[in-house]
Amino acid sequence: GPIRSIVIPPQHPDWLLIGSVGGGVWISDTTSWHPANDFMASLAIGAMVADPVQSNIIYAGTGEFLAGTAEGFVPDGLRGNGIFKSTDSGQIWSPLLATQLSASIDFTYVNRLAVLADGSALLAATGTGVHRSTNGGNDWTLVSHPRLALDVKAHPTVVTQVLASGFGSAAYSLNGGVVFSRSHGLPESGRVEVAWSASNPLIAYASVDNNNGEVYKSVDAGANFTKPYTGNNLLAALDGGQWVSQGDYDNVIWVNPVNPDDVVVGGVDVFRSTDGGTSFSKIGDWAQYQNNAVSVHADHHVIVAPRDYDGVITKTIWFGNDGGLFRVDDLNL
Repeated sequence: GPIRSIVIPPQHPDWLLIGSVGGGVWISDTTSWHPANDFMASLAIGAMVADPVQSNIIYAGTGEFLAGTAEGFVPDGLRGNGIFKSTDSGQIWSPLLATQLSASIDFTYVNRLAVLADGSALLAATGTGVHRSTNGGNDWTLVSHPRLALDVKAHPTVVTQVLASGFGSAAYSLNGGVVFSRSHGLPESGRVEVAWSASNPLIAYASVDNNNGEVYKSVDAGANFTKPYTGNNLLAALDGGQWVSQGDYDNVIWVNPVNPDDVVVGGVDVFRSTDGGTSFSKIGDWAQYQNNAVSVHADHHVIVAPRDYDGVITKTIWFGNDGGLFRVDDLNL
């Protein structure tokens, strides 16, 4: 099924884990791909994240979100059964009992997971809001409204900074996700996905499906967002209008870890800006892929680069989409 999550285990940077929304967790340990566990209580893997400090720990959230409104989720996809945890870089998985259906319905659809830069808290964007745990997922506190339940991103270096987003809204936290404040400037409709700039903690981006396909930028750590270009319908125009009907399903944004002006957005196709979002060009074309050209499958859900990505020596980027796992070895080629 579609790939919604990709993790490179910190303890094993030459391994790769992918989460399929219908096929569980798969692991490549330098020799071959194989399922990590075909007997988890749910194989609908919607999100994964590695603990940056306890580098052998990885979390996997289950449940596939497909549709929703500003008021909440419309169940449409594969229902999950909570969050699972691995303490050996993804080889063996155990359920977090507090998140299982027998204990709570809050984790039926786990859309994104995040861990603070110091490993002190785990955050889960689920069908009932953003939940926070400070003891490895054994206990949880609800810290946001369901409207902010589609995405949650912890800044990779600044422990206090967290972004959350959902339907027509985003919020920022300056205390590690304990309290969120509403971000201003975004349209009050459509699915919103967010991304931090690792090299400049003040800069963040949002990909917005408001029937136009728009990208917004913040230069104050998520407090305020504005469009860095003039006009409307930017991505929809580049995408031949496909964004209008697909952006609530395939929507992801990534920022180059060493260049805050280099931004990649995935929807049906893939777009890139090298000027901080002022302009975009299409770099991945579903139509070309169908015609056997060198391109990429449609419907993108996750974009990941290695931790040592520098754009010079290490330049590989991984894309998860409805066609599986894809790789680009250099965005500039």
